[in-house]
Amino acid sequence: MPPYDDRGIPDNATLIRADRPDWVMLEDGKERWTSATFKDGRFEASCFLLEEVGGIDGFRQSILPDLAGESTVALRIATISVKSVRAAGLWLYQKPEEYKGNPAHIVICRSEGMSASKYAKNAGRLKDDATLH
Repeated sequence: MPPYDDRGIPDNATLIRADRPDWVMLEDGKERWTSATFKDGRFEASCFLLEEVGGIDGFRQSILPDLAGESTVALRIATISVKSVRAAGLWLYQKPEEYKGNPAHIVICRSEGMSASKYAKNAGRLKDDATLH
């Protein structure tokens, strides 16, 4: 966990994340994310800055194939605003070393002193502000 929220990541930026298709559910005839979408057992949900990867199309072309690897299922894509993540009391920081030195790689994590259960609750609520692609 970093010692601070990286305020160099602007509130008006958008994050994009590849997620497993089983994290999407059908409710009242509409697809929506489950609460697992932005949770991670290591308390670090991997995302990318949408604006720095060429938008959704750029993400699909340059990042998604590597993330999918040899998976036989098609990954789904979620986007969410940085402002929504911070409003949930979660922190963000760049972690380029986890993805080919790419500075667009961002991690959503719990803030200092946040319990694991509070992290799970807050990260789980991000699904309500996320867009499914």
